[in-house]
Amino acid sequence: MRLKRLTGPSADPLTGEAAPEGPTTDGSEVPGPIRSRPWTWALLGLAAACLFLAIYGAAVLTEPGQRAENLALLGADYRSEVDRERSLERLAPLSVVTFAIALAGVVFLGFVRGRLVLGFAVAGVMVISVVLAEALKFALPRPPMMDGPGWLLRNSFPSGTAAVAAAIAVGLVLLIPDRVRWLGLLAGCAIIALVAHALQVTGWHRLSDVVGSTVLVVAVASVTIGAIVAVGLSSRSDKGTVHPVVYRLVAALALAAMAVAGVMLVLLALFPTLGAPAGSQRAFHQAAFPLLGAGASVLIVTIFARALDGWSIGRGADDRKLP
Repeated sequence: MRLKRLTGPSADPLTGEAAPEGPTTDGSEVPGPIRSRPWTWALLGLAAACLFLAIYGAAVLTEPGQRAENLALLGADYRSEVDRERSLERLAPLSVVTFAIALAGVVFLGFVRGRLVLGFAVAGVMVISVVLAEALKFALPRPPMMDGPGWLLRNSFPSGTAAVAAAIAVGLVLLIPDRVRWLGLLAGCAIIALVAHALQVTGWHRLSDVVGSTVLVVAVASVTIGAIVAVGLSSRSDKGTVHPVVYRLVAALALAAMAVAGVMLVLLALFPTLGAPAGSQRAFHQAAFPLLGAGASVLIVTIFARALDGWSIGRGADDRKLP
């Protein structure tokens, strides 16, 4: 008995197309895996690139943006020594050696999973993202709109350290086995949240630096996935589906952090006297911006993972043997 090509409710819910037929052991034809479309990833990459430029324009090229971020940066001096030491401890593992080990690890995991192309692609995303972040830091101008010491006026957008953390987070989501992708999402979000928060608490980077780096990594990763998809190395996979509760939990935590930060900034705007004592504005900004950076970075990684949901990358649509 031969089954007709599926239409209507049985079609792919994302593309609306029917699944292609393939032979089974008894000679009948059943729906085969459906390939993703490269243009969807191209659009995601373009959206991330536009957001990157928007962050740069709002935070670096305007006086209000520079003023707000500089206040937060100066506010790091009001942090206790304990807070700053703990933040430095979180950043200590992110060294060149750690990054090299992470690169070797993703290539090895790709080999073990039989997806060596994906392993090298993820390693490429990590390297390109970090190199691009460091290059853009020197290439993008920071107009002198404020007065202050040289260290405060220097350009720090985007953050290379945040790019390393975001690249590792995205790499985990991409390369961890499909059936436990939710673990990669949780681990990746934890890494980027801790690093984004610590970079601002220590006074190393601004809010736009960490969020911009995360967006930059997602842009590079999206373009890379689009290239992988274009050559046919993608397919629908139930194993690659993360339970909606996981997404809701992560998004709720990120939004809660951003909401707390928003309340602080709104209170400061509604009651200017709160910022009247010396250093109060800096303290408010320093308390709010790290929460905003951590929450926004987590949301960006979660959106990327959600776009990947239900798809297996690095495996051809006709290859059903690889895990």
